[in-house]
Amino acid sequence: MLKSYLGFETLKNEINEFPMAGRIYTKPKINKDNIVAAEFVVISSDEVEGYSKESGGLIPSQLAGQGYYSWLESPNFSDIILHKVEHVPNATLQEFIEAVFLYLENDAFID
Repeated sequence: MLKSYLGFETLKNEINEFPMAGRIYTKPKINKDNIVAAEFVVISSDEVEGYSKESGGLIPSQLAGQGYYSWLESPNFSDIILHKVEHVPNATLQEFIEAVFLYLENDAFID
């Protein structure tokens, strides 16, 4: 399943649709300033036809040459979001974003 999402909130709201084994790719390279409006593509590991080494990391051949960056494994992203919901049921979009960056920077969850 290769599926595109426009914006972080859309991606966050669709975690139940993610494959059990897969990865999220982004355009452009994600930072705190562009994450809200970035493009995200989730692709199942089973669907990857091969990889291309690009400046954005190892990119599936289906996305090669299109400016994508390797970002997070889809189950890890789901775990970050679910952990935040469990500890802060009414978390804001900014709190979800902070949780993602804390995970990326420290390999840890934030309550």
